[in-house]
Amino acid sequence: MSILFAVQNDQQCLETMMKLHDLQNRIVKKSFEALKPGTWAKYNDGTLALYLGEQPVDGKRLYGIEFQNTRMPVSQIWYAEVPKNFILLGRKLTFLTLDPRIAYLNIGGVLVKVDKDLIDLYLTRMQPLSIGLTPAQIQTTAKCVHDTVLRFRSGIRLPSGKVIDVAEIIDRTTGGVVYMSDEVPFGYVRTGPFGSPGAPSLVDFGYGGHTPHITPAQQRAAKPAASLLFGPGRF
Repeated sequence: MSILFAVQNDQQCLETMMKLHDLQNRIVKKSFEALKPGTWAKYNDGTLALYLGEQPVDGKRLYGIEFQNTRMPVSQIWYAEVPKNFILLGRKLTFLTLDPRIAYLNIGGVLVKVDKDLIDLYLTRMQPLSIGLTPAQIQTTAKCVHDTVLRFRSGIRLPSGKVIDVAEIIDRTTGGVVYMSDEVPFGYVRTGPFGSPGAPSLVDFGYGGHTPHITPAQQRAAKPAASLLFGPGRF
């Protein structure tokens, strides 16, 4: 998970990086890890992202989200928090990022478990829900090549009527804009200007009333993806 952008001027780059650093780390801690199981966010493409809580796997604490959509098979992704260091103008910044470690996918009526060995390939083929829910690629040395502006806007009204404050991140080099907020589950609000068509945008969020479709028992019985794709002994 990363909302990292670089900017042209060194001092501006440092100031913007510091703001993005604070925002991203707040989102990881407040809008992800601190959530209670059952917290959800709904997007305009019909996707419901449901927070599942945490579970220990191989000594690592993983945090899960289930993605429900009537037009698509249900899936789950379990993330690990991975701190990544970034050196900028002699200053070390540690960004908290979310790295997917396990995915459960319903393929042809069969629940499949995708481990870390295959999950990167899977994510390159699926439509990412947002930059907030995909792996972060952060290098150790900054390259300030983008003219980026970060500003905060208050009183943004969602289609559900809820009002939130957002961070507006504008890349003037590419013309891209993304809206994030630590007031909503998972931090993602929308990509592209408000009122314009584009990537999925947040329409509502809440703290109960939805349950996972994939149970722990089904997780334990899931078929390893490698055995289905490559056959025994081929992976």
